[in-house]
Amino acid sequence: MDFPTHPERFAKRTWSVPAHRDTDLARRQGNITEVFETWSNGGGSLIDINAFTGASAGPDDVPVGELGLDDNVYIHFGREQEAWLSREKDVFIDGLYMNKRDFSGRSGYFLTLVTDRLQPSANTEVDDACIACGWIDGEVSVDDAMSLFGLWGDSVIVASVRRFEIEFLVGKAISAMTKSLNATPTMVTSRFH
Repeated sequence: MDFPTHPERFAKRTWSVPAHRDTDLARRQGNITEVFETWSNGGGSLIDINAFTGASAGPDDVPVGELGLDDNVYIHFGREQEAWLSREKDVFIDGLYMNKRDFSGRSGYFLTLVTDRLQPSANTEVDDACIACGWIDGEVSVDDAMSLFGLWGDSVIVASVRRFEIEFLVGKAISAMTKSLNATPTMVTSRFH
């Protein structure tokens, strides 16, 4: 990883949950602060998906809750995965926070996609608050979870022309990571597309 991951960038700033989330930016800053704190306070692990060989295949038909995932994990994609959000190839998905969380009496994971830019703007608060979230059911397979994935959040991600490809990348990353967790990571870069 030649460039800092989102957790590394985020940890270097002094952030707090805005007391009044009366603007879209304040809500996003509050959401990502809570996600980051949940991840770091829960002993969050960071996995660079680019470090696994053969990362393009995984157990898509196994229920998410049976994959052996940590309760709080950050899957780093970085530029290597080329998860660009527009044709300009400036903003890309840096990674994915996965926090184990129950919803409506069912076990699953709260997912938070975060972005990075090739050329960061002068307004780092806006850059680092660019997120989209969703929840996946731990009792269904990765494929089914992704087909039911209700992604919401920043329009840069949600309204992206590549949204379907991004959601596909998320599903493949989850299954590839779990298949590769017992393997020894190498520095060989594997892309999903």
